[in-house]
Amino acid sequence: MLPHVNPTQDFRIKENAAELFFLLGKEGVGSNWGNYDSSESLPLGEIGAAREFSCDYMRGNSKVFQPMSGVTIATQNVEVFGPTKADELLLYPSDKLYVAIVLNGTLGMTSEKESFSISKGQYLLYRQSQDSECYVKINQNEPLSLAYFAFSPERFEDIASSLKTPLPKIIRASEMLKLWGKERTITGEDPTLHRLAKSLVETCDYNELWPVFLKSKISELFCILNTLDSKITDALVAPSQLSSLNRIGRVLNLFLEDHAQIPSSSEVSRILRIDKKILNSDFEDVYGLNFPDYCNAIKFQLVFRKLLKTKIPITALAYWAGYNHTANFSRAFHKQFGLSPREVRLSAKNFVGIVDDQ
Repeated sequence: MLPHVNPTQDFRIKENAAELFFLLGKEGVGSNWGNYDSSESLPLGEIGAAREFSCDYMRGNSKVFQPMSGVTIATQNVEVFGPTKADELLLYPSDKLYVAIVLNGTLGMTSEKESFSISKGQYLLYRQSQDSECYVKINQNEPLSLAYFAFSPERFEDIASSLKTPLPKIIRASEMLKLWGKERTITGEDPTLHRLAKSLVETCDYNELWPVFLKSKISELFCILNTLDSKITDALVAPSQLSSLNRIGRVLNLFLEDHAQIPSSSEVSRILRIDKKILNSDFEDVYGLNFPDYCNAIKFQLVFRKLLKTKIPITALAYWAGYNHTANFSRAFHKQFGLSPREVRLSAKNFVGIVDDQ
């Protein structure tokens, strides 16, 4: 995986505004708006950049900012005036969670699981993933204006801690259910979110206080989302499952930490000081499977990602997953995915730039 880049530390956007857009594309933030006939970028202070673009069927402009690691804030205006190529706009595949608010026009999205659209004043909370495709549709001759936040899920706890704002339960619930393919795009209408988006669009003074302003907007967004608990119970899980989700969140965060070996279910229970019977009940309630089975599935999902995105030897990954013999590891992996670790590693060669040097 391409490492997250903090532009304020690694390069000065004033020297190359286009580089921020290039890096965001590599990270999978935003949409592929087509092949531009023309494109021009300029800096917006130290943490942002603007771009105008046009081609034979659309034109628009974008402003993007990275006020802190793991968060991108963007505003976009797009107008489609050509034929049906606008139906083919692809949201970059990435492990991101988007919160988007439409200020004008209509935004349509189609994934393998659902199709939906949101219009002026409405919002969506959408969990993108590397292995999914989602297409964006913009109505011809109906200009679209929107603002969105793109979050790196592995940074959620750090973001919330830095802002001293609780991580919204609606985000935590969405993250949990995403692991099992049960996620649902959450849409609705909220005037406070609409006002927040307008304040981002209407503020144009990108001085030294702009990063502070943007961080305050992230904190404000979290506070607003924390009021949407009803969306969790209505769209995602039953009220009785909320405490279970909190414990499940701690389990997931533990798995996302660096380990010499992926912890077993017994080790997770010991480290978190939560009785294994309680965790069994949590996972049975939310996912319909027991805790050891969940830990086993997560372990192999983590290994699968490492096979695709790193050059770590398969023997080392077998040890990382708790296997002393590669043959036993390969059999268990094949049982989980129907592919051998070697087949998954070879498939990574079909993707340009997907392998790191870790």
